[in-house]
Amino acid sequence: MWALMVPDLKIAGPTITSTNKWLLFESFATLAECNDRRASMIRQIDKERRAIKDVDGPDVEITERELRLLWDIYTRSKCVESR
Repeated sequence: MWALMVPDLKIAGPTITSTNKWLLFESFATLAECNDRRASMIRQIDKERRAIKDVDGPDVEITERELRLLWDIYTRSKCVESR
């Protein structure tokens, strides 16, 4: 079994800091499935980030912040063997 682990983050206002702990996000039967899921999520988040750059409005800043947070989570995530 393989697990996709993501960093535990503390969000305080505009500041996002790591707690140096890891959280189980998803489990997979193989390492390839885990890495595929991780890469797929990074591509999807990047696609959404690019799309909102063309949009103006009050909600864009919130959406951009949320996507930056997801980007940080997935780019720092890792696949580990679980027992």
